[in-house]
Amino acid sequence: MGARGWGIVLWAAMAGVAAAPLAQQAAPAAPLTLEMVDGRLREGAALVQSGEFGEATTVYQALANINDRVKRAQARFGLAVALTQQGQDEAALKTLEGTPADDTELGQAVGDLRGRLMLQLAEKSLLSRGTSGRYLSDYARLTVQPDNARAARLNALEQSGGQNNFYGDSDVLRVGVLLPLSGPLAAVGQDILRGLQLALDETPAWRGVRVELYPHDTTEDPRAALDGALVQGARVIVGPLLAANVKAVGARAQTLGVPVLAFSSDRTVAGGSVHVVPPLPTAQARLVARWALAHGSTQLAALIPSNPYGYEVFDAFRDEVARGGGQVVTQSFFNPENVDLGASVRQLVKGQISGTSVVGDVPFNALFVPVPPASVPLVTSQLAYYDLDRDSRLRLLGTALWQDNAMLAPDKRGARGGVFAAPAKDPAFVQKFEGIFGHKPNTMALQGFDVGRMLVQVAAERQWSGRDAGLLLNRPEGFYGSGGYLRFTAMGLTERGMETVEVGDGTFKVVAPALTMAPLPVPAEMMPSGTRRWGGWW
Repeated sequence: MGARGWGIVLWAAMAGVAAAPLAQQAAPAAPLTLEMVDGRLREGAALVQSGEFGEATTVYQALANINDRVKRAQARFGLAVALTQQGQDEAALKTLEGTPADDTELGQAVGDLRGRLMLQLAEKSLLSRGTSGRYLSDYARLTVQPDNARAARLNALEQSGGQNNFYGDSDVLRVGVLLPLSGPLAAVGQDILRGLQLALDETPAWRGVRVELYPHDTTEDPRAALDGALVQGARVIVGPLLAANVKAVGARAQTLGVPVLAFSSDRTVAGGSVHVVPPLPTAQARLVARWALAHGSTQLAALIPSNPYGYEVFDAFRDEVARGGGQVVTQSFFNPENVDLGASVRQLVKGQISGTSVVGDVPFNALFVPVPPASVPLVTSQLAYYDLDRDSRLRLLGTALWQDNAMLAPDKRGARGGVFAAPAKDPAFVQKFEGIFGHKPNTMALQGFDVGRMLVQVAAERQWSGRDAGLLLNRPEGFYGSGGYLRFTAMGLTERGMETVEVGDGTFKVVAPALTMAPLPVPAEMMPSGTRRWGGWW
């Protein structure tokens, strides 16, 4: 660009924003030099890398229409990345309009992201409406086509729509369903099975897909249930529910190369052929930590039950806070059997207690309390007793243990404004389930529904590609889910789209909805060069 370019004055006026009446207009914003723009771009990149996508969006939006072509393209690329991490893929794709995908590093990055966004939108549309719309045809016209394997899969699914083909016996995906269908856990097992059945009944537009369920009761003997399913030709096992039962069937299933989709949230059962479906408590802790950091809580505290659950979620929470540039400034552990948490609460502000009040400012503005609703009043009463709740900015943070209407009771008033992460709910699914079966579904029924939708996709791809179901389950983009996307790691653990929820006055408020598709990977380089080797930007 040359030395003369550094003296250029740039204006960050956003297109399409109407001017305010003269009396209401603020003083003109200070002009941005190229050095200042570079600083803002670096700030946006750092925010993206730390997971603060909302803040990054604000930074990039102010640069999206500057005059310098390279800096404008870098800003729009960063803005598109930040938007897609928040599930706003359509807005991300629109942001890239007019930004060239040439042979520079920046142009190639723009072209790659544009192609991946088109495929992401095609998959969402195909799985929610039965058609990919214009996205697959637009992708086919791109110069840069970053994921032709995914494009081929989506094309195959769409082309099978409406066909009433009859497949041979080997084309049926047989699924053994191993759940407690009798005994004390029968209601849970039966609702998961009903969720699976509803998913198969709502198979999208492609009609040749065949998935058959073979239910077996694990109440008496999970190994016998597995044997029964294998005799019937099951190539995938859904269940069991209990960790002990998963361990009982997992080794044999792995020996036979049959994947297991278990409903236990015990991470120790995962691995080999066993995948755990429920979202892990550690993922909930990480998500609520990211939300707190993104909303200004950088100095945090934790009040943790001294049990395996508490230790596990605290480690995840602390690691995520540190990764995002925050700090857990103090923590205290307590025996979950105790009803008096005074000593543990005092430990959070040791040296600052005078009588029953804290001297000076509270050293944190958010408190992580991963406890069930019954324990919340024990915490909030002690916070009030020691005047720790005098700062209205002090926000309580929790996990999916709070996803219970008991959190809305009058004795939990001290938790109003608290935020937690939890699996998403789907009101349409609940309404349909209740209309068919006559009762509200167990919370795990929606997980069964999303697993059923996933199996339909696996069965369809298995038919056209001939690949084994176990391999197809581990695709990097994961699976669309009305209760949040579902994706498995190489270790068999689940990554799940979850909601961030605020405890309100008599109601829960979703402050960040669950993503239905896994976000695209964040590029390693957020400020790619727009300079060709022979110099200049055309």
